[in-house]
Amino acid sequence: MRSSAYLSVSRCGVFLVRLVIPSERRSHKDPRDIKFSTLTKDPRCARSIARRLRVYFELYLLQNVRIERQALIEYLRSNMKKPKLEDLAPFNADKDDNGNWRFTDVKPGDVGAIDAFLEAVNRSSQGDRPLSQVALSEPLPERFHEPGRLSSSARLRVSRHIADYLKSEQAREDDKEIGERSLPQTKTRLRPFLERFGTKQIGTLTPADMEKFKKDLVFYPVNAPNLRNAVNLTFDEIVSRSRRKLLLDNDGAIAERLTEATLEGYVTVAIKFLEFAAKQYAVNELVIKGFEVKTNARKGTIKRAFTQTELKSIFGDAYYENANYNRSYQYWVPLLGLFTGARLNEISQLQLNDVRQDDAGLWYIDITASADDDEDEDTKSVKNEESRRLVPVHQQLLDLKFIDFVKEQRRSAPSRKAEIEAKAASAKPGTKEANAKYTPNLFGLTSGTGDKYGKAPGRWFNEKYIAEYLEIKQPEISFHSFRHRFVTSLAQAIVDSSGLGVETVLHERIPESVILRRICGHSGAHVLTAGRNQNDVHTNTYTGAFSIASMKRVIDRLNYPGVHFFDYVEPILGTRKRKNTPAKKAGEFKVSSEELANLLG
Repeated sequence: MRSSAYLSVSRCGVFLVRLVIPSERRSHKDPRDIKFSTLTKDPRCARSIARRLRVYFELYLLQNVRIERQALIEYLRSNMKKPKLEDLAPFNADKDDNGNWRFTDVKPGDVGAIDAFLEAVNRSSQGDRPLSQVALSEPLPERFHEPGRLSSSARLRVSRHIADYLKSEQAREDDKEIGERSLPQTKTRLRPFLERFGTKQIGTLTPADMEKFKKDLVFYPVNAPNLRNAVNLTFDEIVSRSRRKLLLDNDGAIAERLTEATLEGYVTVAIKFLEFAAKQYAVNELVIKGFEVKTNARKGTIKRAFTQTELKSIFGDAYYENANYNRSYQYWVPLLGLFTGARLNEISQLQLNDVRQDDAGLWYIDITASADDDEDEDTKSVKNEESRRLVPVHQQLLDLKFIDFVKEQRRSAPSRKAEIEAKAASAKPGTKEANAKYTPNLFGLTSGTGDKYGKAPGRWFNEKYIAEYLEIKQPEISFHSFRHRFVTSLAQAIVDSSGLGVETVLHERIPESVILRRICGHSGAHVLTAGRNQNDVHTNTYTGAFSIASMKRVIDRLNYPGVHFFDYVEPILGTRKRKNTPAKKAGEFKVSSEELANLLG
């Protein structure tokens, strides 16, 4: 008679032998099986003990008709002999006469464990020790989740995988698959993840780790790498101080935390990295589910489009009527934002040769980045590949003599260059004037750090003109509101002219809606431009099916009724006009004639 013997593992990792007593040989009150501890955590030692116990168990069954449970346990315990440690070399490992290893007790899942065993032997400085002692004296590797599905790369540290991921992103940038700003942003947003998990083996990450990381990320401060009070602090230390409101910014105030939108950006980068690792079978895909936890992150301000009344205030004010602007960008950059839908930096970085004519004589603006071989420090950039596009010059810009302004800047460029170089040569070395360089920028702007060319125009428009002069202090509007207004107005004009509903236009993908995407690139301002990775935006803009003439017919449908635009007056060099906001008396407020008529009915 043969009995069944099974091995199981207790909560402490000790192997247990389970022996089943035949029903006809035991009392109906007794359990049908016996669990007997092998007193070892070594699987090979446990198997040897289990085989020995099974032999004695079957011998006991042959010698006894009726089985008494306690007597059987004492019998097995008296005959259980734990093999010596040196007799149990893992995998029955042995070396032949040539010094090559031989393994005679190997299962398909033991390949990774054999590698770890060989590494342990190589690291050991005591070559005369028994092999079993060499292996058991080494620290056990961290337990991987679903080890049968993970590759050997799961043993590598997270920092190693992040380095490989950044190399792949660099290759994508070189191939123009992503914009040049994407990689620096990825490095910044992976920094907290690297500090938290960098030293861990990636195969040990769990969904619970990601859930806790996202909850802690809520307390991560804005611009953390540049905070003086966060220097040399780890991610956990920064989060701990921010949670207790003890982390201060560079101005001495409590450091502002990430907004909900920015937090999702950090999480998205971490998810993309984990997806990259999952493709190499280095981490379980279920780890990503840990990011589904909801947090109480503060909601950031959602930008909106300018209203018709706000546009009238911006362009119809005495500031433009009396030509109180001191730089050309203060006149042209807002207008270009309103009639091209381009971003602030895209407009501010325009160079003299970026405004061109096609074969039919139609003017257009080429929004693109600098070439790879451009060694100039003040290079142009775009947000992503969808942002490389051609935008026809709107008829309103032609009427305001924008092309005449461009031609004049081209004509005076040599004299401006000579003047700047002469001043730099005569200036004291090391000063700002000595380091000044000529750039063929359309508005005479130079690239700054961070915001690049858009830094000066952005500060002037958002902080000076809108907030201080016009006293429009609403956080949901900024220069980017021009882009929202352009997209929503032109999209509505396309829908109205088609005679169809928005859903139908989106589903049928009529040419005008595709042209809208070509003109403005990706934008969340309208459903016609909100989707990413659609086929039309991956078609090369320069060899696409739409001509400048067809795109101009679409963009000229854009109209802002009731908004008056004053002609451009070239600022006089060497003079500076200041327009201060008149002080209001207590209780005084302004009401336009149109608003007064509405109030009076």
